[in-house]
Amino acid sequence: MLTLEWQPLSTRHGYNVGAAIAEAGAMDDWTRVMDESARLYERLRAAGLAEVAPYAVPMAYRVRFYMDMNARERCT
Repeated sequence: MLTLEWQPLSTRHGYNVGAAIAEAGAMDDWTRVMDESARLYERLRAAGLAEVAPYAVPMAYRVRFYMDMNARERCT
């Protein structure tokens, strides 16, 4: 009854930065790692490896999905 559909992971929707990263003084390292993973993702896609490219995406990047449910599922 409940269905979740996810887009493949991608670096194209940006990423979130937790306040703890800035508080720890790690913003430069964080940005560098996120940028490097985005470059790797794009290189893999350009090389025809679109099915492998999502493995280069850290979970801080935004994930797009939709959720579908029927009325009975919604009411429980």
